[in-house]
Amino acid sequence: MHYIKGFEAYIHGFYEKAVKEYIEAIKEEPRNPLYHNCLGLALMAMKRYDEAAHEFEEAIKEEPRNQSYHANKCFALIKLGKCEEAKQEAQMAESDPSFSGLSDYVDESCHNYIRRFREK
Repeated sequence: MHYIKGFEAYIHGFYEKAVKEYIEAIKEEPRNPLYHNCLGLALMAMKRYDEAAHEFEEAIKEEPRNQSYHANKCFALIKLGKCEEAKQEAQMAESDPSFSGLSDYVDESCHNYIRRFREK
């Protein structure tokens, strides 16, 4: 039930409520990768990228061949400026053709991130 409440909150933009519900769902089923992934997405929406990357990693531990989890972790790592790690996750995700080109996106995003950092 917590997962469903979390999903409802998420799709309506109530990210803090979604996080609370997903945490409760994880307490009930700590090894459920979907719950960790959804928690990661809600945390991303709140710009809590480090926590999100951790949740995506938890999902990957349970389901290492799920390319979506690798792609999600990649996006969190880009936001954290962890370009090399993001590139590794992108390569894992690209085994699914729907994620082809993700490595190029990482390269471009990281180049822009570094350029903005240097301009400050």
